[in-house]
Amino acid sequence: DNMTSTKTVFIKFFAPWCTHCKRMANDWEQLEEEWKGDDVGLVASVDCTDHNGGKKLCNYLGIESFPTLKYGDPFDLEEYNGGRSYTELSEFAHEVLIPICSVNKLELCDDDTKALIEKYLQTNAHDLELLIKEEEARLTQAEEAFRETTHDLSQRYEAAEAQRKEAISQVMQGELPLLRQVQAARSLPTSDETTKEEL
Repeated sequence: DNMTSTKTVFIKFFAPWCTHCKRMANDWEQLEEEWKGDDVGLVASVDCTDHNGGKKLCNYLGIESFPTLKYGDPFDLEEYNGGRSYTELSEFAHEVLIPICSVNKLELCDDDTKALIEKYLQTNAHDLELLIKEEEARLTQAEEAFRETTHDLSQRYEAAEAQRKEAISQVMQGELPLLRQVQAARSLPTSDETTKEEL
């Protein structure tokens, strides 16, 4: 909306029943107070159970766990995975809540980015939607490739682990235990040696 479109934001998406949300509530409220009225940065909270707009926004952004923290350009948010204490949140906010290149801040963009933005601003709504779908399809492909790779790695790990256990079992059922017993027996003093020591 008008309040966020010209600012860099740091948003907490939460649910009132969430224990982790309650745990960080005081720190987040302190952070919100710190940035209240700032011309550049906005720190705010969105209740994902609120039927007056919060729930719709959370669904649109794909928020699935609470709390989820996102930051950056309101139209291109990134997920925050850092610490949740006030000190950590405040340090991060001061790093990222700065003027950034965007549609509403063209003067902060380099020439190449500015040219792209101006090009897309002249693109009709239908073609713009198609371009977005193409880029989102690339994201989906990347996620699917990652899942396939991790699935393959998981199967290879399980096979390697099974081979390791089988190899260990074969060794332990073989001659190694006897070899260790002989080695241990040799290290024990003989009865003659014990007698000499006693004398």
